[in-house]
Amino acid sequence: MTAARIQLVLIVSLLILFTACQPDNESRTDEAKPPATQFLADASTMYQDFVHAWTGSFVSDASHSSQPGRWLETRRIMPDSTNGYYLYTEEGIAGDGEHDPVTTRQRVYRFVQPDDTTLWASVFVFRQPVRFAGAWNHPARLATIELDSLIYLRGCHLSFKQTGADRFEGQSIGDTCPCDSNSEADYLASRFVLTPTSLLRMDSEKLRVGGAALSTQSYTYLRKDSDFASR
Repeated sequence: MTAARIQLVLIVSLLILFTACQPDNESRTDEAKPPATQFLADASTMYQDFVHAWTGSFVSDASHSSQPGRWLETRRIMPDSTNGYYLYTEEGIAGDGEHDPVTTRQRVYRFVQPDDTTLWASVFVFRQPVRFAGAWNHPARLATIELDSLIYLRGCHLSFKQTGADRFEGQSIGDTCPCDSNSEADYLASRFVLTPTSLLRMDSEKLRVGGAALSTQSYTYLRKDSDFASR
């Protein structure tokens, strides 16, 4: 085999190896971005009202939730970020006197405004979720969250529209967001309704063919910090 042919074989082999070793979805924090983004510093009143309404302390409305006795806390993180507005949301089950509160779900949402009528969010989870459980109540721990702490959930983008003076509705985009549980469903579809005093999230695990929902959970939260809502 000539030296030129050996060199060609080596190049092809390296290309195959490089392609096969590309990191998978769970090892990446990069993401697809909307074509044009507008951040909080120069954002519309709609954008500011939205992120303000999402931030704060909430408790579940037992009459409308699949799982009563839940709480939700949302705090801003990475305030110096120049590529969006990051909110950390932690949900859990309240303690009952014998048991401490338990964190059941943690998400980081990155909000941008691609146009005058739409808010767009990408979704992240933590590489080490236990490390940040309860961080909503500890500013020093919140301050340690950075992009390297997160895993970008590819396919889990959310889109929100303002549907009233103080009302926003949103939903997941497409059918590629993975389910939280070990379900036979193909994807998770989420819907949100947000007002200054409440937040509804409805999660449906669906089949891609036919769109049938195998299970649906709804969570209705009422704002606990009423003073926050009036600001």
